Amino acid sequence: MHKRDYLVKQFEEFGRVMGVILGLRKENKFSELSELLSESVKKYTPTEIDYVESMKDENLIDILTQEKKLTDEQLKMLGGLLFEKGN
Repeated sequence: MHKRDYLVKQFEEFGRVMGVILGLRKENKFSELSELLSESVKKYTPTEIDYVESMKDENLIDILTQEKKLTDEQLKMLGGLLFEKGN
């Protein structure tokens, strides 16, 4: 039960962060947006955005799940953040 509550709380917080990210994009504050994206990747996953971006596509999921031990939830958050960075 505690793990479920933790995940719900984390996803709610992540949703708020995504709202801020979308606001920064709309306001064309790209420097702040980039900084928030980097900070968010560090906060929600045990890795850094530069490290992820440097990986080859064919190894990405294996490294993130086997070496970095990202959960499905963390992969989803990382995917959302990377999508916003590339958008």
